[in-house]
Amino acid sequence: MMKADGSSIVNISSMNSIVAGAVGYADTKFAVRGMTKATAIYLASLGIRVNSVHLDLIATPMAV
Repeated sequence: MMKADGSSIVNISSMNSIVAGAVGYADTKFAVRGMTKATAIYLASLGIRVNSVHLDLIATPMAV
C-alpha cells in the first residue's frame, strides 16, 4: 500500500460506536472506531488514509 498512490483502508462500524447501545455490541463497535483513528494517525505519514463507515439501523423484519 505504501507504493500505491492514494491507498485507503475502510472499516465498517456502527452508529452504536457514537451513540450508546447494547453494551456487548457497542463496545466492540467502539473498538473498531478507536482502532481506525489510531491507525489513521499511524499511517498518515505514509500516505495511507484510514476511515470508518458508521451504519445505522436498517428496518428489516429481524430488527423490528
